[in-house]
Amino acid sequence: MEKSTSPVKSDSSSNKIIIGVLIVLLLASIGYTYYNHTGHEEVQAVMNDEKAEIQADLDKIIAQYNEAIAENSELSDELKVERDQIVKFRDSVKSLKEVNNSQYRRYRKKINEMKASQKEMLEENEQLKLKNQSLLIEIDSVNDFVVVQNKKIDTLNLVNEDLSDKVAIGEMLKVNSVEVATMKKKSSGQLKETAKAKSTTVLRVSFTIAENALTESGDKNIFVQVVNPAKEVINDSGTIVLSDDVSEINYSNEIIANYANEKLEVISLIEVEEKSMTKGVYTVNVYLEGRFVGVTNFTLK
Repeated sequence: MEKSTSPVKSDSSSNKIIIGVLIVLLLASIGYTYYNHTGHEEVQAVMNDEKAEIQADLDKIIAQYNEAIAENSELSDELKVERDQIVKFRDSVKSLKEVNNSQYRRYRKKINEMKASQKEMLEENEQLKLKNQSLLIEIDSVNDFVVVQNKKIDTLNLVNEDLSDKVAIGEMLKVNSVEVATMKKKSSGQLKETAKAKSTTVLRVSFTIAENALTESGDKNIFVQVVNPAKEVINDSGTIVLSDDVSEINYSNEIIANYANEKLEVISLIEVEEKSMTKGVYTVNVYLEGRFVGVTNFTLK
């Protein structure tokens, strides 16, 4: 008699096989998950390093902007706007939990653009600094010139006061109160005062020849010399030799005044081409009968 196979034993073997397969699949899934997690952590660690590098670059750019802003240049306001934008960008990067490859490339591109803009603005700021330094040197030079001229004026005033107090005033004529009015000539021929260089077309130089009873009356040669900020004589009309028979000067205008031993008001109108005058300090020298007798300054804006 043949033995029959038990259905219970067959089902038990099948279950063991299924359980074995499930265990293998579970272990494979756990292994894959572990591997995938470990790889992700390594990639994220690299991305975090890149994020820190981006922040460091942005901090460096911000520090350079702060240094330029501290110099109080003409571009300070524009530099502040650029810096504030970079600060916002840095803070947005800092707040990110994770950085992926695509974000990193995008941020790197933006940083490169920021660096290019920063380089352009800092170069422009440096050029402005150099120009300002040049202007300061020029201002110092003008100030020194004005100081010298003021000392000259003070000296002449003291000499004139001293001569006025003397009984024997001699034969030398004196000039008092040299004044200059800068004017614009209208199409109607009328003159209107102006302080602008580009508008000035006429210089009105006025002064008074003091009374002198011992001086011979008659025609007196007067020469007015106007010197611009570049030390050039404007409206150059010729050269004269002074009374010392050595010195020569170029003059801007010549006047012949009929002097009768009394106070005489003299006015010299010197016309210049429109827009030929430049900004700065001008000097007006007055020579009477070959002698330097008066000086004043005026400024055009």
